[in-house]
Amino acid sequence: MELNLAFKIANKCLQILKPYCERIEIAGSIRREQPFPNDIELVYILKGKELFNFVEAVDQWKKVKGEPSGTQRSLPERIKRTNSRINSQTSLLNV
Repeated sequence: MELNLAFKIANKCLQILKPYCERIEIAGSIRREQPFPNDIELVYILKGKELFNFVEAVDQWKKVKGEPSGTQRSLPERIKRTNSRINSQTSLLNV
């Protein structure tokens, strides 16, 4: 996908997850401004007691494969690569 589309989708995901995070940033090839990123990566630190709400937000995206520490999700924009590791306070979310 083109960088500007990837950035728009990453920012949309970031806004959905932001209320549950102390900090969340776009990372990976989008942050490095690669012209055609293959995936969307978000790095985050969860707020103290927001794990359940964060998981509920991620679970709105259809699961493609994986259990329990890493899953692939399909976003509404039909991008199917998501790797969510949510078993620690500081994590990486590939969307």
